[in-house]
Amino acid sequence: MPLDTIKTTPDVMGHPLPGGMDLVVRADERASIELQGGVIWERLTSMGIERIEFLYIEYGVSATSGSAMSRHPGREFGYVLEGNLLLELGFDQHNLHVGDSVVFNSSTPHRLTNAGDSVLRAIWVIFDSPT
Repeated sequence: MPLDTIKTTPDVMGHPLPGGMDLVVRADERASIELQGGVIWERLTSMGIERIEFLYIEYGVSATSGSAMSRHPGREFGYVLEGNLLLELGFDQHNLHVGDSVVFNSSTPHRLTNAGDSVLRAIWVIFDSPT
């Protein structure tokens, strides 16, 4: 079947996308926030979606997600594109390198830190389950 005859739909797994949401987000059009200490989060969707964030993250050298560990409802999924990520999860520590991925319950205290000598870049998904 020629590609130009395939119908496209703004549905993802049978669920309509939020009204007004663009299917494509250009790299130079992403919404981003810069947090303290050299942390940048860029949204990979054109707008917020209820209960989920799809993010590109950058942590400068020695940057961390906070001085204290955080916890919240839901799950997090991550994939390291560049650099060395130290994930503190409860009492455990996990070093993730390029190509490594992780999934964990966000209710477990956690902290992300760039443990390398170059910028850490990763793709991150935060799914906030209903309470």
